[in-house]
Amino acid sequence: MNELDMAEVLSFPLTEVPFSLCHITGAMNKTDILDATFFLRTTPELPPTFAGIAQPILQKACEFSEAVHIVCDTYSDGPSIKGHERQERGDYQAKFQIIGPSQRRPANFYTALLSASFKTALLQFL
Repeated sequence: MNELDMAEVLSFPLTEVPFSLCHITGAMNKTDILDATFFLRTTPELPPTFAGIAQPILQKACEFSEAVHIVCDTYSDGPSIKGHERQERGDYQAKFQIIGPSQRRPANFYTALLSASFKTALLQFL
């Protein structure tokens, strides 16, 4: 009789597709996603303060579900495709800090959206 090392057996995936992407039946696991950057870029007139900017984002997000999870992708400083793309388009390197809801948004808001620092500050504010 052969002995199985269960720790080794369970170190391999149990399904071809992780359950974060599919149901146990194999059907695709779909979620409602609101891309805040896309939402902001397609909003014709943005309010002048961060409170005014946050309100429609959060209202729209709350239309989808009972629970809202705000997540953000990040990119390391190491070489990456995203890093190369940022360099090609002229990455905006300014550092941003959002200190409260009454703070006025930058006059160059759409340029600020190119900055990883700004996106991080906005995520923390939301």
